Amino acid sequence: MTDDMRMDRDGGGWKGPRTEGPGMKPGCRLVHITPELASRMLESNDRNRPIHEVKGLEYAKDMADGRWGVNGATICFDWNGRLIDGQHRLRACVKSGIPFDVFVIDGLDPESILTIDGGAARNLADVLRIEGEASSRAVAALATADARWNLVSPSAPFGAGSGNILTRTDIHDWYRAHADDIRAGVRMGRNIGSACGFLLSQTITGVLWLNLARIDSDDADDFFQRLADGAGLEEGSPILTLRNTLARLKAQRDNGIGTTPRYKAAITLKAWNRYRRGERAMVLSWHGGGSKREPFPTPDGWTALAKAA
Repeated sequence: MTDDMRMDRDGGGWKGPRTEGPGMKPGCRLVHITPELASRMLESNDRNRPIHEVKGLEYAKDMADGRWGVNGATICFDWNGRLIDGQHRLRACVKSGIPFDVFVIDGLDPESILTIDGGAARNLADVLRIEGEASSRAVAALATADARWNLVSPSAPFGAGSGNILTRTDIHDWYRAHADDIRAGVRMGRNIGSACGFLLSQTITGVLWLNLARIDSDDADDFFQRLADGAGLEEGSPILTLRNTLARLKAQRDNGIGTTPRYKAAITLKAWNRYRRGERAMVLSWHGGGSKREPFPTPDGWTALAKAA
């Protein structure tokens, strides 16, 4: 490591960005950023993009969980000493109270902010593809839904927000701990979805089947197979009522009338509970709002899986 790239272990050797003006040569060094130093750096953050609060919370969570290492990303200052990249990481350091090591570059042309972060962000599907995962987009979507189901709540994969933050690292850890189950869910979501004309999306089918199979795999297989083919279903069967209701909703969607994935998942879980109890169901509906608002259904016998170690 050269002098320009030496490590300031306590940040004490870093006296702030150089401000020599146009024509100065950019410099780079690895700096140990403490919350105090991060606060000082943020004082020069007067011309940056608006803060993305969720992204800042994700970074802070990863730092607090001890999962933030040197990854090649930089904190950047222009030749006037103004912070032009890194505000979310610095705010996360302050919020979490956890120091981190990062490359700090100063002496950049102020116009360079136009090209910073201009590339496509690497998402979980990209990471899984790099790791050799087949069907990486479908696997990433289901890993995200499954993690949200178990680490937040069964309603979380289907929208309506939550105060609970799951970072890409959280979801990647979940994928690693449950990869075989998630791949099986992708296959089931694809097969059942195709067989029933995608009355439910592949990801909704996959996350529902996966978590209902964790309660009773035989019943989950039977429920979704009969939902797909409609075989042997009598009037009043909750599966038949669900199948007919979803088909009607699909026809409405095709005519421009939308129905949320959250609603479809809710009535599917209602049908599952009726099926498991041996009860009939002539009508399936769910009121997610208004004066008759209902809580999101939870499958009978469900227990959240533990967070991946």
